[in-house]
Amino acid sequence: QSCRPTHVHKCDICCDISVKVHTTDPGATWTTTDFRQLQTQKLAAVPICNNNIRYAVDGANVNGSELQRTSKSTDGGMTWTALANDPTNGSAYSIFADPNDANHVVVSDYNTLYGSTNAGVTFAQKYHTNNNNAGLHIAGAFFDGNNIYVGTNEGVLLSTDGGASFAKASISGIPPNEYIVGFAGAKAGSITRFFCVTLSQVYAGITGADKDGFKNVYKM
Repeated sequence: QSCRPTHVHKCDICCDISVKVHTTDPGATWTTTDFRQLQTQKLAAVPICNNNIRYAVDGANVNGSELQRTSKSTDGGMTWTALANDPTNGSAYSIFADPNDANHVVVSDYNTLYGSTNAGVTFAQKYHTNNNNAGLHIAGAFFDGNNIYVGTNEGVLLSTDGGASFAKASISGIPPNEYIVGFAGAKAGSITRFFCVTLSQVYAGITGADKDGFKNVYKM
């Protein structure tokens, strides 16, 4: 699910039976997105940006093939268009965007994080894992101007140049046998805080069904 920090009355919720619902009146009423426009799934939220821009992973059936393609809406989620240069080739696992700058977008497939600095027109590889057993799980992302933080099962990836480049941040406190499965950040004034949930085993595509492995909650 996704709610704009500055416009919390707007919210989109996705579910595992392909339905996305939307509210603009703090949850009093909800509307369903036409399945011919977008079919969501349980792994990806719908990042809401400024100027009515939305991004999503669309579980579309194209010519008999089930895809997980990156899609974009520029009219508040009414109509959707597949990104022409989907870096995952229809195998997207997650998509996150800056709520205040729609140019900043990150997308992942099983092994790789890709980033765009031009609203999804083009993407470039930002991080890749060779761990084919677990892949790269994107636990969440926090955007703070040119600083972008992406929580993964391999640590927190940090960009200080608006997504042009990423590097693994040097952060201590989490034991080596625990991995980030959920990640969130918030900022008030000059104070930024991060929270994460860890599991004993995390893999790309993991869901809440693996709750028995939860270990701890951490704050930074």
